[in-house]
Amino acid sequence: YELDTVLTSLGISSFNATFLSEAEYKLASQAIVFARQFHVSIDEIATWWADIREVQYTNYNTEYQDALPSFYDNLFKSKLDKNPSDEAFDHSNLSSEKYEDHIPAIVAAAGIKEDELRLLTGADMLNIPLTNTMSLSGLSSILREAMAARILGVSVNELVRIYQLKNIDLTPTVPLTLGARQELLEELSAFVTTLSSSRFSLSEWEYLIKNDDTN
Repeated sequence: YELDTVLTSLGISSFNATFLSEAEYKLASQAIVFARQFHVSIDEIATWWADIREVQYTNYNTEYQDALPSFYDNLFKSKLDKNPSDEAFDHSNLSSEKYEDHIPAIVAAAGIKEDELRLLTGADMLNIPLTNTMSLSGLSSILREAMAARILGVSVNELVRIYQLKNIDLTPTVPLTLGARQELLEELSAFVTTLSSSRFSLSEWEYLIKNDDTN
């Protein structure tokens, strides 16, 4: 099902006689390499350019061939104590429920703290008011940035400051393509590597760049 996840997340839903065109093959390969490069699952990496997957697959390894829970189900409708099931996240209920009323479930799914959620959703970042009703797109954006912080090995606060330092707009008019997303994450990764190997802290980098006379 991982191959199907990659293909459908890239918008590849029909195949020609040779299965994949050269362009489609390159896109799928790029996505898989991307996941391995940053040590995340296919389900996770697919959210970097598409919404969280809600599709369920058949588990052919069991006697009854029951349905495997979707990535969305695992995140928001799990029976585990650490991430309790919440009926508000049923697809039919999502658009009538507000983010602010379900913060514990959202932060548990994203693996962040409440103050980090509020920072990510602020007007200077994702611009998702928590008083708004929820959407799959909004939840996907939150998960995407939480994953970016984890991949880069920085806190959400540091990620936000890096975005601001590099003037990166998280709400572009045109959604970023897979290639653009990968370039962005690699750019951020390179900056974090430079930062960690330099003798300057992030605060000192912020001061130097903001007070650069050449700007």
